Amino acid sequence: MKAQDIMTKDVVTVRPEMTVHEIATVMVRNHISGLPVVTKDGDLLGIISESDLIHRTELGTEATPRALTLALGDAGTARDFAKAHGKTAHDIMSRPVATVHCDSDLNEVADVLERRRVKRVPVLKDGRLAGIIARSDLVRALAGVETTPVNVKLGSGVLHEAIGNTLKEQPWLDTSYVSYAVKDGNVQLTGFVRSEDDRKALHVLMETIPGVGSVDDQLSVGVPIINWDGTTA
Repeated sequence: MKAQDIMTKDVVTVRPEMTVHEIATVMVRNHISGLPVVTKDGDLLGIISESDLIHRTELGTEATPRALTLALGDAGTARDFAKAHGKTAHDIMSRPVATVHCDSDLNEVADVLERRRVKRVPVLKDGRLAGIIARSDLVRALAGVETTPVNVKLGSGVLHEAIGNTLKEQPWLDTSYVSYAVKDGNVQLTGFVRSEDDRKALHVLMETIPGVGSVDDQLSVGVPIINWDGTTA
């Protein structure tokens, strides 16, 4: 799927000259938490989210200059002063804006949302706003994907080799003390992994390998004790 397949096309936007009160009203009336700021020709200038509106002088919630200086330095102080006292969308909008193209793959969309720590990302086509994707749109796309288990039967030797090759491809996994046995499509995992997260991920990994019917997880979390004869305890 591409960004254009899941994006919201009818995007509520604001112009740069709109006042803070008008922007807040638009958000409330449309039950949304973010708005792109665009020109009359549809060129994207910035974006405004609820976080840009919560520290306002009208509410008495603006951060103190000393706190801002300690946390962000002079640049942060100036930026947050503008957000707290600015009158228009142009004054308070965040920029530059992280964007994706309408032909972007969903993995790129997810990466931008995660890497930039934003809740929504505008979608551009020919340099202009074409839609917007929120994190919830990815969740809805996931809910619409039907997954059918693939029943593949492989000989124990073939499956054993496939598992070994798959384990070697995982950069997060230390297989120094991990062992596995295969019988009739069933995999038994023994040995040691570094953390509970590694254990869970390894279990999930086994279930993704075609031909694996079930997983018997007998892994231990922690560092093994090496006995004098080379065995582990």
